[in-house]
Amino acid sequence: MVVCPWCGTNYAAFQSNCSKCGGPIQAVQAVPALPSEPELVMPPPPPREIADNYRWKLMLADSWSMGAATFALIGAIFFLVGLVLAVVIVTAFVGIPFLGIGFLFLGGSGAVFYWRYKEAVKGVDILRNGEAVIGKVTRAELNYSVQVNGRNPLTIGYQFQVAGKEYQNTLTALNHLDLQFEPGQRVCVLVLPNAPDYNSLYPHP
Repeated sequence: MVVCPWCGTNYAAFQSNCSKCGGPIQAVQAVPALPSEPELVMPPPPPREIADNYRWKLMLADSWSMGAATFALIGAIFFLVGLVLAVVIVTAFVGIPFLGIGFLFLGGSGAVFYWRYKEAVKGVDILRNGEAVIGKVTRAELNYSVQVNGRNPLTIGYQFQVAGKEYQNTLTALNHLDLQFEPGQRVCVLVLPNAPDYNSLYPHP
């Protein structure tokens, strides 16, 4: 089985590019590891062939976006009911509050969609143009109370340095690559050069 190191998609046979994110699936450069550590792999240099439409796939898998879609649907229902009550049946006393609630739900969900869209764009930018730095794992915990497709989500805390400043982040994934993570272990981190707060692990577990 072949697994995309950029988004974790599984393939039964090798292919040069991932059909989900567009990222290259190829041999990666290995950094010699200490005897007590697993081998550390590094990505090809940027820019990488990550598809633009991958931002929408990131949003479809995002719980905030799904919640916003639910609120948008509720808002649309309230808005349409309010419009009918206020205009067609001419009961503005009841219709206007429904319209107001609909506007609030639609406005709030629109703001969340915009926020998550900007985050998805940054996510694609990290994979496409992120620079590889070496960091280390600070914690790795399996969530045994949740299971998705037979797998427990793995939460990985990691830290790294850029221009002498230390950064930390946490990532939760299903670990399709079956990678092992232990506190203190070296990991490859993809970092946006102009915004190090935006970063991700490579390969993506």
